[in-house]
Amino acid sequence: MALASNETRYEVLSSDGLQHLLACPREVDPERPLYFDFHDGAIDLCGPMHGADIQRRFHYIHGYPGRIHPWIPMYLLGMEAMSCVPGPVVDPFSGTGTISLESLINPARPRSSVAMEINPLAALITRVKTHPIRFQPVEELMARVQDEYYSEYSSDGAIENSRLVTFWYSGRAISQLSQLKAAIESCADLGTCTQDFLRLAFYSVCRSSSRADPRIAPPVILKERNYSRSEESLRKVSAQLRKMQDPPVFSMFESAVKTNYNRLHALSAYKSFWNEAVNAETLEGDCCTLLRERFGGSDRATPGSGSLGKAHLLVTSPPYLTAQKYIRSSKLQLAWMGYSEEQIRKLDRHSIGTELCACRSEQAVPLLPLSVSSLVERTAASSEERARSVQNYFEGMMKFFSAAHDSLASDGVVVLITGDNSVCGTAVATHALLADCAESVGLHPILTVANDIKNYSMMTRRNSTSGVIHTEYATWLRRT
Repeated sequence: MALASNETRYEVLSSDGLQHLLACPREVDPERPLYFDFHDGAIDLCGPMHGADIQRRFHYIHGYPGRIHPWIPMYLLGMEAMSCVPGPVVDPFSGTGTISLESLINPARPRSSVAMEINPLAALITRVKTHPIRFQPVEELMARVQDEYYSEYSSDGAIENSRLVTFWYSGRAISQLSQLKAAIESCADLGTCTQDFLRLAFYSVCRSSSRADPRIAPPVILKERNYSRSEESLRKVSAQLRKMQDPPVFSMFESAVKTNYNRLHALSAYKSFWNEAVNAETLEGDCCTLLRERFGGSDRATPGSGSLGKAHLLVTSPPYLTAQKYIRSSKLQLAWMGYSEEQIRKLDRHSIGTELCACRSEQAVPLLPLSVSSLVERTAASSEERARSVQNYFEGMMKFFSAAHDSLASDGVVVLITGDNSVCGTAVATHALLADCAESVGLHPILTVANDIKNYSMMTRRNSTSGVIHTEYATWLRRT
């Protein structure tokens, strides 16, 4: 195993051991929780052509914070104990579609997927990478966009009517970006999938041509004084700021198109995906509503109703407590997608883990397990604001677990991939608290294993007290 230093902390499982425990769960010693290396397991299960390709660059066609590592769903969905579960893989917190895509291309058992995501940018990323790119060669595609761009071009190109845009971009950047957006929209005859591919490349340029600091996910103005300790860094930042006054928008777009095309074309090696023997559906909106609409009916699908019958397998990585600011991190792209500042705030308010939450009620929290209520009260002693955020997070997750329970078949399984971190400088066993929440609505925890990962630092304004995630936990839940 890669993490021999943790062998005293964990009981390390082999692939056979994990499979056996899923079939015959047992009590686990809390002093030595179970550990499984999903990366090594993926290589053992899928072979070096799949598991060893840990970069899997087709997942990274657009920047996004806090993505799940692909070898976790690669192994989970390929193991024998999971492959026998019928139906599509449902991911209610899809993000950029890592689980959905790994379901489609799994070498052991490819299967269809249903992805649900509230962030319109993340939903677009998912749609683009979970559909085979069946358009003309990239050179022909770029020639078409270029013709549209220069045929319409003028230095007085249309400017987006958004204070966000005018604050974050120079006038020259706005003019070029507006003209490029119009050129892409003029290519409607190329089809929705092709236009979505072009739009995604455009949105990546929207971020890189702005005045935002590229190191920080939520947009923060790039300032020379923040890099003054290093002469080399200061020189690069100064050059970047000058470049953003008149960025080479079209050449940046062309580079993004070619890079993404090459990354996505690598998926042609996965025949079941490329030949559409399996398919993906991406649903945009609140996952609790979407789960009940799609899977809340009878056990069988109803033709013409939009219901797929009950779900059998949910695999998801929900937002973390003291979460990444997913909506805020996407606000520049969302502005170019046509969302107003109020619409962006509304998306944020409806997202689990948001800091835009109402005042905390003085009442006890009857719907939350005692372990969570106790955490809320302890947090309130240090920070009422943080307590509101913590309560809001777990109430949102309780609503999700309730919707998941209602949408699952009687033998349905949920695999929850979560990470522990800190609140007000105090370590919180988030994975265990979420298991308590799930059990309180009838989703019984049957197994939890830990997996050490690269650091996920929580991008909030309290970064120093939000913690760094070193370990993720995969928890299996069964509907009871």
